[in-house]
Amino acid sequence: MAENITCRMECEESIRRLSDLLSGSVVRLAQNQKRTAIAFSGGLDSSLIAHLHAGVSEVELFSVFMSGSHDERASVEAARVLGLEDRLHPYLLSEYELEAILPHMITLLGSRSLFDLGIALPLYVAAREAERGGFKTIATGQGADELFAGYRRYETMNPGELEEELRRDLLKLAEHGLKRDYSVARAHSIGLQLPFLDPELVEFAEEIPVELKVRDGIRKYILRRAAEALGLPPELSYRDKKAAQYSSGVHRTLKRIARKNGYLTRAPSSVSSDTR
Repeated sequence: MAENITCRMECEESIRRLSDLLSGSVVRLAQNQKRTAIAFSGGLDSSLIAHLHAGVSEVELFSVFMSGSHDERASVEAARVLGLEDRLHPYLLSEYELEAILPHMITLLGSRSLFDLGIALPLYVAAREAERGGFKTIATGQGADELFAGYRRYETMNPGELEEELRRDLLKLAEHGLKRDYSVARAHSIGLQLPFLDPELVEFAEEIPVELKVRDGIRKYILRRAAEALGLPPELSYRDKKAAQYSSGVHRTLKRIARKNGYLTRAPSSVSSDTR
């Protein structure tokens, strides 16, 4: 019984501290902005960012997807739940436009990786649309999966394996993923805002026991509890989500283009292409 009480107290304290740090990160980023652009998919991470920003600035949500994709439905539904449906800017990306952008993206990234292009393309278009809307920065949910165990493959790992894998994935993000994302945003003279990668928040997240990150088969358990505590509705706090390149429909379309042109490659072995 004493052990259960200790675990419960540890969990509640982690939720409180994480909630404070997330709120503080967003306030620092938004304090000098009247408006904030957010790359929005309708998943937990972008919905939480939108919810927190809405309390301190006017938000505009930029969602990019292919016709019939998961994000086409999820972004509209999440914006409605948040009461931000009038702030949503959905962009329907056609296969024709995707194929037209592709050579430039390959040059920009210096990569033909299907994985990198699948992530970069929606952000590239969202940043472009944000720039056209007069924004100088765009906020994204990068880092949440690596800090709080968002990938599906984490579910089967024991605590020691999970802790090591999270450490490796966060390093990969710092060395590869952020370089890719900054390159994409800079192409439109847009800066990135990364609320989940605030240094103090990252330091605390790394100290949270992995048993609170994957619990009872729920990935990002502690982040979902913190989202609830911060007032994010349960239907968004506990929404499951695939990685952006899959849920946007871009990955599937790129595979079709690849078969036609034969010039794309799979994800590099050092980078996970797991679903979220």
